[in-house]
Amino acid sequence: MRTKVVKLDAHKANIAKIKEAAALVDAGGLVAFPTETVYGIACRVKTDSLAKLDNLKGRNPDKHYTLHISQKSDARKYVPTIGLRAQKLINNAWPGPLTIVFELDDRDTDKQQSSLERGIFESLYKDNSIGIRCPDNPIASILLRLTHNPVVAPSANITGRTPAGDPEQVLAELSGQIELLLDAGPCKYKKNSTVVKIGKKGLEILRPGVYSQAELEKMSEVKFLFVCTGNTCRSPMADGIFRKYLAEKLQC
Repeated sequence: MRTKVVKLDAHKANIAKIKEAAALVDAGGLVAFPTETVYGIACRVKTDSLAKLDNLKGRNPDKHYTLHISQKSDARKYVPTIGLRAQKLINNAWPGPLTIVFELDDRDTDKQQSSLERGIFESLYKDNSIGIRCPDNPIASILLRLTHNPVVAPSANITGRTPAGDPEQVLAELSGQIELLLDAGPCKYKKNSTVVKIGKKGLEILRPGVYSQAELEKMSEVKFLFVCTGNTCRSPMADGIFRKYLAEKLQC
């Protein structure tokens, strides 16, 4: 197989060429494309395509890939209930170099299992969790928007090797093994996205990347304003009610 290379302007996306790439992904092909971090391999969430991706990367099929979305609002399709801290991160860090692993409760997990195709659910969710990323790159956003299937996009490299921050590195490693490369020059950061999990244990970094722990703590900070109409906000009852409300909203 010969890898086709399509050169694109990183600042002025060619919709027609990206549409062709999206159609190729929908047909089961593997397409390397730029993000703000590193180049990724777009793959539709279907069993045959994922097996092809596993074989290419030399990756354990039991390890799930991260879902990529074109806009932050799409997260609601896969995570029905989003806690306050997670929502703050979505608002402040997306689109951007951050992968969020969401923990779902049993009710939301059952809801997703019943509403999604079995293959999609089993490929994206594991242990009541799903990883989602919303890249900050116009080519990536358009590609993800134009596909008709959910798309995962691991870094464009063999597992264990350095992720490709430029198209030359993609070709050096994957030429002849992927159908298409959207070449828009070097990526902005040339560094992995930070992977963070938000759940009952709070904010936990699973993989270091562009954002630091301190930056994520700041972006996910939740503030509350009390407006006292008497003496109620200082009462033990008010304290108890607020603590219960806070625990429910923060899912902790």
